[in-house]
Amino acid sequence: MNKIGKYTRELSIVVVGVAITLSIGVWIANINNKKDIKLYLETIKLELEENISKIEKNIEDWQGSVRYANYLRLNDKEALEQDSIWSFGGGTFYGLQYVTPSTTAFEMFKISGLMRLMNDKKLLLSICKAYEGLDAYSLYLEEVRKFKSAEMIKDMEDPSKWAIPMYNFFAKTSTPSEVVRISKYYSEILKKTASDLE
Repeated sequence: MNKIGKYTRELSIVVVGVAITLSIGVWIANINNKKDIKLYLETIKLELEENISKIEKNIEDWQGSVRYANYLRLNDKEALEQDSIWSFGGGTFYGLQYVTPSTTAFEMFKISGLMRLMNDKKLLLSICKAYEGLDAYSLYLEEVRKFKSAEMIKDMEDPSKWAIPMYNFFAKTSTPSEVVRISKYYSEILKKTASDLE
């Protein structure tokens, strides 16, 4: 009987020791996971800010296109002067403004497996939607680039159109204004998410 009691006590001590060790291990792992999640979120915030800067730069570039488009629409085609065309158009005629989004930090966060451990699911959803928005924005700009390229080729095939560069694209489509509007929309989404990460 004494042997059984002694064995039971020793077994209990071992079980308690293992339980304590496991608890400490889980506690340490939780602390490390929280630190890692915080670091990832800080990096994602920086990445979103970088993407916001790219979009804002794109908006600035397309504002010139909007000015040129407005100038063409507000004046009779026959009365347009070359000095004014170049003044309003500048480098907007054939430039193909494009944004390549940065997504490395978000992709690393996804691969890490830490996303499922985030307690703030609303913030996680906001981050995912922001990056989905970046993908959609990038695809949209690619379609604009293809459209503008096609219009450039048409102009180059017909030298008579060179007098008023890209007239049809700027005067007869709403693309420049649309690009600015859509760029501002996605910029605001990213700004909101970056703000939530502070």
